[in-house]
Amino acid sequence: MEEELSLVKQGYYQLKISAFSGAEELFQRALSEGDDPDAYIGLLLCQNALNDEAQLVGLPKPLASYLLYEKAIACASEQVKKKLQGYKEEQTALLEVKEKKYGLLKKGAEERAKSGERIGELLALCRELKNYGNTEELRAQLEKERAELESARHSKKKKRLAVLIPVCAAAVILIVIGVFLLALPKVDGVRYALTLNGFTVISCDSGVGEVVLPDEVQGVKVTGIGGKAFKNCKELTSVTLGAHVRKIERAAFNGCVNLREVKGSAHVSAVEENAFKGCVSLRKIVFAPDCAINADAFRDCSEDLEVYTGSALYARPHGEDDRMIGPVYAF
Repeated sequence: MEEELSLVKQGYYQLKISAFSGAEELFQRALSEGDDPDAYIGLLLCQNALNDEAQLVGLPKPLASYLLYEKAIACASEQVKKKLQGYKEEQTALLEVKEKKYGLLKKGAEERAKSGERIGELLALCRELKNYGNTEELRAQLEKERAELESARHSKKKKRLAVLIPVCAAAVILIVIGVFLLALPKVDGVRYALTLNGFTVISCDSGVGEVVLPDEVQGVKVTGIGGKAFKNCKELTSVTLGAHVRKIERAAFNGCVNLREVKGSAHVSAVEENAFKGCVSLRKIVFAPDCAINADAFRDCSEDLEVYTGSALYARPHGEDDRMIGPVYAF
């Protein structure tokens, strides 16, 4: 008897470390010597990969349906029998709860058009009822439904995007066009660009003969003539600047060979390099008294050209460097 108890104790030690095959062998050896309720229960634990008697209450089938349990009851003392029956009662209560949840799971699995959230709830029940009834089959079914739902949602999203992308693209194009029209307006053949200081002229249609620049465009002052804005406009003969124009940038009128007059320039305070280069028809132009004129602003112009800053005349010698010098006051 002492040897049997030793074998059983060894078997339970093996159970604790999950050495189920070794534990089963020890319990079988103990039972070969005679009936022992602890050995029968030990074998039941081995067969279900359980480590402790307390886990018997988690078995998926009633304890009374297990032959090893019945054998243990048959040979157990009253004290051991009472303990085993206690496990049975506790398991019965748990199985009742599981059966209710299992019923809810089966009913939920039969629902049609389940939402992703609903499928998630039912899968959580599957995890809780692991191996109970046909829970694993229901879990596989729900996983499949979730995958189909995700696929349908993805397909719907793609269709929505297929509609939204062209619509958004069209909206962006319209916005860009709107911004372009607002920031780069065109008035009477002249294109303007919005800057921090106001609108600046940036280009002109070919074939324009006379240009009258407004003081304002869209309520914003026109403050400058941009670089190369009128470059090589050979049909251009006359330009009237707006009252707020203060700067004529590099090569703005370069190559305007038929430009004869520039009106309203008395407010201009800066003229950059090659601004009027090659304007051979230009004879006179007046800028603000404090105007800063680049030395090459009037390169390749007529030797009869007179450039004034207020009442001061800038003389233009035709020497080797062909550069402006000044101021030189008129005689």
